Amino acid sequence: MTNGICLDDTKLDGKVIVITGGNTGIGSEYVLDMTRRNCKHIIMACRSVDKGKQCAKWVFDKIRAEGMVPTTVITVEQCDLSSLNSVVQFCDRLKRSSIIKRIDYLICFAAATGIPIEQKFTSDGMEMHFQCNYLSHFLLIHLLFSLLNNGARIILTSSQAHLFGKIDLNNISRLERYDRHPFGTYGDSKLALVILARELSKRLEANNIVAYSFHPGTVLTNGIKHNRIWYLRIFLTIVAYFYGKSHRDGAQTMIYLTVTEQCWLSNGRYYADCALAPYNQVVDDDKLADQLWSHSYDLIEKYVDGININKSV
Repeated sequence: MTNGICLDDTKLDGKVIVITGGNTGIGSEYVLDMTRRNCKHIIMACRSVDKGKQCAKWVFDKIRAEGMVPTTVITVEQCDLSSLNSVVQFCDRLKRSSIIKRIDYLICFAAATGIPIEQKFTSDGMEMHFQCNYLSHFLLIHLLFSLLNNGARIILTSSQAHLFGKIDLNNISRLERYDRHPFGTYGDSKLALVILARELSKRLEANNIVAYSFHPGTVLTNGIKHNRIWYLRIFLTIVAYFYGKSHRDGAQTMIYLTVTEQCWLSNGRYYADCALAPYNQVVDDDKLADQLWSHSYDLIEKYVDGININKSV
């Protein structure tokens, strides 16, 4: 690794990846890289199946244009993170499928980004960033736990914005914080993911399953383009344009955490530019992590009727 670029050329023959999103931008570059590495099967859990299929076609066209014959199977499944029931249905389909028997890499990539003109809530009635970025992935991990292979990796997409985040379990929607802070609930949700990675690393260590969180870097995304705070939108657009990363470069840390030998990585830690990075010290609060974990169970049981979630994780 040098300058935030993953130089490891490890092949992934026989490996199975499940990624939420992945149909545009950074995610599509990740899927392309994994296909170049001969990954056996990539399952893309996308809100739009059509966009997922367009991405798969783009990947295969790129591979063929490079003079190679793609061997990876890419399956696109519908999964809307703004609906907990949609997450449950996706996981049920995956577990009933005869196509895959185990998962080697679970990539929690899809996210609600930016700060829209007004606070948004999901169909379940929860704040959009908290549910799409954190809670739906918490549920996904638990429902797919039985498929995670020995030595599996869980990779959570966070953000440098987590440094500005706070966790207030008494007010998940954070209405007053949304109005007064430029990163608001987005930063809060990304902090929750860094906490989750650390907590998973402790709880799943006996199962030989590891977890990491990472910051992809500043990339000009729709989240920046549609930021509700005009001066922040202009500032971030300028930074992304002149100093930001391409989508390919933004995928490098996610690729690095996928292919690098475990002995060179630190389980449960936060990464940026293919290296360990400074993080919000709230992440080290074990009591808060336990409370967030328990509160997440409570919310899922409240909003999903008849849910049978594996609490032994």
